[in-house]
Amino acid sequence: MAGTNRWRKAAIGWLGLSLLWAAGGCAPGYKSVQLLRSADEIRHSETAMWVRVLRVKPTTVKAVHADGRTQWLRPTDVWGYRTNTGSVYRLFGRMSYQLVQADDVQLYLDRVPDGRLVRDHYYFSLTPDGDLWYLNRKNIRLVFRNNPCLLHRMRKVRVGPLLQTDEQGAYELINAWRECRGEPLTSQEKYQPD
Repeated sequence: MAGTNRWRKAAIGWLGLSLLWAAGGCAPGYKSVQLLRSADEIRHSETAMWVRVLRVKPTTVKAVHADGRTQWLRPTDVWGYRTNTGSVYRLFGRMSYQLVQADDVQLYLDRVPDGRLVRDHYYFSLTPDGDLWYLNRKNIRLVFRNNPCLLHRMRKVRVGPLLQTDEQGAYELINAWRECRGEPLTSQEKYQPD
């Protein structure tokens, strides 16, 4: 059942990406998606190219440029993409995940349709290019097993409060990580699109 839902979500994601940008790319010169080859291009996007259509498939990524030129890429050659509204998504394991905060720990959101509802699933990674981990206590214990401070904080806190933000917009998970590293809790600002 879980595998079927994951496959269905992947199919909906690929179809949604293809249709969304195909529809938006009809107007000449319309910039719909900025292709990010690496995580560095999130902050330094001058080198990232805008494409009219982006189709993500299991073995290839198809980018159609404004002039109609088609470029085929391997999924490993594409870190992610930025939409024309500024949202950044990372491609990982044939799926796309929205980057909600980029800091020492990256926090991602995956919205999964479930009947009439949409369920939010959060993931994290230790580096912009690192593996994604589903945000739950088990994975926090596994990933941060060498950080006794964070493990001690996790004994006291449930996962829900880790997704709350402070006055600066930083998620509590990021603040906990920074506090356990001995840094002041004046957290960096929440990721803001260019």
